[in-house]
Order: sequence, then C-alpha cells, then structure tokens
Amino acid sequence: MFLAFIGSILVLYVSPVIAKWSATKLENAAQNDLISLCVFSALLCILCLSFIHTFARFRLRQARWLTYPPLPLAVIISFLLAAIWPSVGRWVAAVPYIEPSTSIMIAIGYGVFWLLSASAMAVRDALIRHLEFGNVVLADAGTLDSLTDEQLAAWFAREQPIRFPAEDLFGFWDFTDTVLQKLWREGNTIALQGGFGTGKTSFVHLLQHRATQRRAPVYFARVSCWGFEEAVAAQKSVLSTLVKTTNENVECLSIRQLPNEYVSVASKKLEWLSLFASVDENPVEQLQRLSPILTAIGRRIVVVVEDVDRAGQKFDISTVFALLAQFREVRNLAFILTISPHQAADFGRLCEFTEFLPVPTPSAVAMLCQRIRDQLIKAFPDDILVDQVKDLAGAERIEALAAVMMPGVKGWPSAVVQLLRVPRFLKRAPRTLSEAWQTLHGEVSIDALLMTCALREAAPPAFSFLQAELDDLLTAANQTSTTDRSDNEYMTNLRRDLKKRWQAVADRQEFDVRPVEVLIQHLFPGTSFLSELRVFPTVLKQGPSGDRAKTYALRLFTERVEVTE
Repeated sequence: MFLAFIGSILVLYVSPVIAKWSATKLENAAQNDLISLCVFSALLCILCLSFIHTFARFRLRQARWLTYPPLPLAVIISFLLAAIWPSVGRWVAAVPYIEPSTSIMIAIGYGVFWLLSASAMAVRDALIRHLEFGNVVLADAGTLDSLTDEQLAAWFAREQPIRFPAEDLFGFWDFTDTVLQKLWREGNTIALQGGFGTGKTSFVHLLQHRATQRRAPVYFARVSCWGFEEAVAAQKSVLSTLVKTTNENVECLSIRQLPNEYVSVASKKLEWLSLFASVDENPVEQLQRLSPILTAIGRRIVVVVEDVDRAGQKFDISTVFALLAQFREVRNLAFILTISPHQAADFGRLCEFTEFLPVPTPSAVAMLCQRIRDQLIKAFPDDILVDQVKDLAGAERIEALAAVMMPGVKGWPSAVVQLLRVPRFLKRAPRTLSEAWQTLHGEVSIDALLMTCALREAAPPAFSFLQAELDDLLTAANQTSTTDRSDNEYMTNLRRDLKKRWQAVADRQEFDVRPVEVLIQHLFPGTSFLSELRVFPTVLKQGPSGDRAKTYALRLFTERVEVTE
C-alpha cells in the first residue's frame, strides 16, 4: 500500500508532465504519422514497464499469488488511487493531473496483461509437469542387471550426476518418497549422510523431481559450501540463495537485504542499512521475516546445503551449523544437510532425522565386475590366461560360510566389492579396467588388474603409497630366510619403517582401510606385517607376487608395457 500511495502521487501529478513532453517528442519523431506514433508509444510503454520490473527485480512468475501482493498489484492500485485524488488547483497554482477515466483504463489494461501473463505461465508449468512426469517415468527406471552392453558402456562413460528418474539404478527414486513425506511435516530437518561419490547430488535432483510430480508445496534452495574459506561467506551464500529462490516465486522486496542484515546482527556489526531496521532484532527474528511471505503463498522452502565437508581449512563449520539450527525456529523453513558420515557433527541435535543413501548390493557389484571382466576376456580370445580367473559372484555367495569357518579371513573379491559399493567408484574402476586391458591384455593377470583399478579409484592415497614404496615392499615381502644377523635386523627395521609409513597414510581416514589392506596382501604376499589381518593370498604368476614381481607391478601401476621388456 505504501508503494501504491507513492505511485499514485507520481501518476497523478508527474505523469502528465512526462506524457506531454514525450508526446511532443514522439510527434516530432513520427512526423505526425498516426501509425508510427502508436508504434513508438507502445514501445515506450513496454520500455517503461521493463524498467520498472528490472528496477524492482520482478518476474512474471511472481504474479501468481494474490494472497501476497506483488508489484503489479501496487501498480494497479496506484492508478486506481490516482483516479480519486482531487486536483490541487483550487488552493495553489494549477497543476496538470491525469484524467480519472484515463487512469482507470490504464489500471484495467495492465491488470488484464498481468492476468493473461500469469495464466500463460501456469499453463506452461502444467504442460511441463505433464510431459516430464508421465506414466512412463517409473517404468523406465531399471537395474544394473537389466542394462544391455551398449547401455552399460554409456553408463560407465557418464560422470555427471543423474537428473531424471529413468537414469536411477540404485533405488534413489523410491527413497525420495520417504524423504519427501518427512519434509511435508512441519519443521522437519534431515541430515543426508553419504561419502564422496555416493550420489548425494543425484538424489537431490530426483527429490526435486518427486516434489514436482506430487505437486508438493515445496521450493528447493540449493547451496554449496565448496571452496569457502570463511564461514561468514558461506552464511551469506546460504541466505542469498534462500532469498533468491523466494524472489523467483513471489515478490519479496522486504527481505532482499536479509543476508547482510543477518550477518551484521549475528556479528554485532551495524552497517548503514541497519539504520532502517530494528536494532533490537536477534538473528532468529531476522530469519522469521520469511514466515509471513511463505505462509501467505502456502509454500515451504527446503534449503539443501551441500559440500560442507569440502570447505577450506580455515572454515568454521560450527557457524553454518548454528545458522541451520536457527532455521528450525522459522515456520515453513526446513533444510537438508548432505554431509559425509565421517564429518564431526552432532546430527542428533542439529537434525530431527538422519538418513543414509541407498548403496548397491554386494551381489550387484560382484555381478557387474564379473560381467565386465568376461566381456574383456572374450574381446581377446587368442590370449592365454596363465592365472586361474576367480569366480567373483561365487566368492561373494560363500563369504558368509567362509566367515564362520575362518573368522577374520577375507578374500580379495569381497574386498573389491566392498570398495566399489560407491556409485562413482563403481563407474570409474570398471572403466579404468576396460581402458587398461586394451594395452595389458595377455600381459598381466586380469584379476590383479581389477584389484589395482579398485585401489586406484577408491583409495588413491593407498595406490600412491604402493607406487612410491614398491621397491621396499618387494624387498620386505621376500620370505627367504637367512642366517646373517645383520640381514635379519635390516629386514626387521625395514618392515617396521614401512608399517609406520603405511599407518600414517591409513590414519588420514581417506578410505576404508580394511578392504585396502586385504587387497595389498593379495597383490603383495608377504606384507602381512602392515596390518593385523589374516589373509591367505593366492600367488598370481602374472602379478606382483610372481617371479617377475616388479615387472608386473610396473605394468599394473603404469598401465603400459615397456618395449625393453
């Protein structure tokens, strides 16, 4: 109403002067040609509307809500008010003012334009929902086993997060129902836990699709904290994304300074803009200014905070957690925190629910690896397989029996499966295996290559350790006994030093240590001194455990065969 009042004064007393001046200019430009005059006038009106909308950052899609007055409503009211204001000519010098009938006609014309535009936007959104979420969406979702060889190759080649339900192969689409039902409840906040490459971003995409399909009254505001060195910058980014998402759907001129004002109040730093706001507001009261807007339009906003565990070293994550905790005090505002389970945080206090992303089953991973390996073997039928090929699927099935008969003993197929139960690693390792086999077929054991590819993609620090310490590992793994006391003492010191260096790598907790140590002992028999695991490795003649251990190890690590060999 304040904007409408100011606008009515401008329309009543300023617009006639501008109209008279512009009419003279247009007549001169059009040279008294009626058609040209109409065209120029229409272009001028469109230019003025565009200027007003650009200045106020108003978009036509915001005009859907009559319950929360947007900018067009203020414009229409200003013209209607201008039609009833009296002339001031009886008290002072005559001031030209707009005719009431003209003002009413302009208000009606702009109102019709607004309603037609809003209707067109609503029809467009409904058509998009119908095209994107037909009955074929769920039918198109498949599994890894159902993919053809061509589809499997295309799946390996794709590195980007998935965006549509038809691309889901791990049950994310079904899991979105569980999460969305919890978001519908008042005040729910969720910690979505998953490590690197588990598909957190893909799941958020699918969750947005599910909300659109169900026509849930929810808007999603996604923000990433990756790369921020200071928590204040992350706070501003979260709030700016929140305001931007709100402004895309409803006019929110009153909260556009919320990010700066919140940071100022939270840090007790009053900027010049704070002179126009209440200095008595605390950070929660600042955020609660969102509630009347969201209540008026009948919507909720879910802030999705991603990559908190990938921020800079100086980043104080507790500051962002404090902001999210205050979100819980704001009605119609919730958040989803996607974070690694290894991140130090009290999820029980911060979030009402903790969800874990679905992961591929061990049998599905084993079948996929065996399928890829069989394809590669068939691609080169003339090769002679010196080492017996392990039955990955069968080894996975008898793992439970082996655990009973030999507690603590793990085979390398189970270790590979455990490492590759992350979607990103499950894509990368077989892809690396396929590319490397084009060069190394017949030159190395394909099982040794599979183990090496799993380490390369799922545990890069461990792979780098094996490369850097290859000579010492091969020396320390040598089981040849000697009576020379100095040699035995040297071997003992070497193994102790290697174990210390390996422990430094493992202590960084950048990968799952147990399956990695199993693979290391299978690749390099005799390295049991690195850990306390009980492993009975199989010697591979075309691997690092054979007579030409270093030669085969270099082939596996470099993925090439030297001419001099």
